[in-house]
Amino acid sequence: MPWKTFEVCLGRLPVEVDIHFSGYSEPWLHPECTRMVLSGHAAQHRIAVFTTATGMRPEDVPQLARIPFKRFSVHLPDADGLMRDPIDDRYLSTLAALRDAEIRNIEFFSVGPPHPDVLAVIDDVVDTRLLTSRAGNLPNLDVFGLVTVGLSVGHRRNPSSPIVCRKDRIFRNVLLPSGHVALCCMDYGLEHVLGNLLESDYDSLHRSEQFLRVLNESTVGGNNILCGRCEYAVAGTYRWE
Repeated sequence: MPWKTFEVCLGRLPVEVDIHFSGYSEPWLHPECTRMVLSGHAAQHRIAVFTTATGMRPEDVPQLARIPFKRFSVHLPDADGLMRDPIDDRYLSTLAALRDAEIRNIEFFSVGPPHPDVLAVIDDVVDTRLLTSRAGNLPNLDVFGLVTVGLSVGHRRNPSSPIVCRKDRIFRNVLLPSGHVALCCMDYGLEHVLGNLLESDYDSLHRSEQFLRVLNESTVGGNNILCGRCEYAVAGTYRWE
């Protein structure tokens, strides 16, 4: 994402909108990610980070430590090679800097047993095996003998009854480098693009044809939208004014 795009889109966000540096890829593969995080904080937005720390540098960490993050989640390499990011000296130095920086609300986790080189630096890694199919974008996910099938959510509820997102992700939209905004972090297929922040204001995203389609389809089970295949869908009704 060009810096100018980020700057324009940031200026169109109401201050009460939180900014999460996550989405469909690793945030710190962007060379100006730390600058973007600092700018979002300077604009008085609450900030969360979901990162593998790949691309982050040790010198980034002291700048980040000044921010009162609502959450700073670091996904670390595991011993089974599911996360394939390279473990080199710079990466381990960055982890050591994160460990020592006393960043507010930081957490370290891996999907499966943590990699031994990581454990030598971070000794409080949480081993988690909670996986999702990204609303069916990964249709048959089999890891450690656990199988997650996107359509399995249909077995847990009436497929014609109203649904809602239990994480309220329909308001946690994803900004793309083009300025386009997708529905949520599960929408890897870009099925529901709500609009473009370079061309319109923030409120228009939630009046768009695609957003209203999601709301309307949710009242009849969501079988024709992404939400109907999502593990986060539960029985309920959106209250929208």
